[in-house]
Amino acid sequence: GEVPYKCHICPRVFKYNTALKIHIQSHTDEQPHSFNQCSKAYKKSNDHDAQTGIKVRYFGEFKCTHCHKKFATKHSLQVHARIHTGVEPYKCFICKKTFKYATSLKVHNRTHTGERPFECD
Repeated sequence: GEVPYKCHICPRVFKYNTALKIHIQSHTDEQPHSFNQCSKAYKKSNDHDAQTGIKVRYFGEFKCTHCHKKFATKHSLQVHARIHTGVEPYKCFICKKTFKYATSLKVHNRTHTGERPFECD
């Protein structure tokens, strides 16, 4: 029979290991579970890496002091913290409106340029 490939972070299961590896990338920023909650146990974390072929970060190392969500990187935590702090570091050079996220500014800029990338044919 086929051996399903299970995500060690969420309940998703995949038919192919390559599909699992691609899926794992969706968990690179916010991580809801600590590494020690992985369904597999190894003596050393790099044994896990060697067994799965996937470099695992120490999930939950960076924790939000406001809502206690856990993040894999300091940068991800800093970006998340903007929800609580209201910091808006991205500024439109045309109208001076500010945004929490670079993607929000990019979308806003279309109001000035008239760009409509998702227009129907």
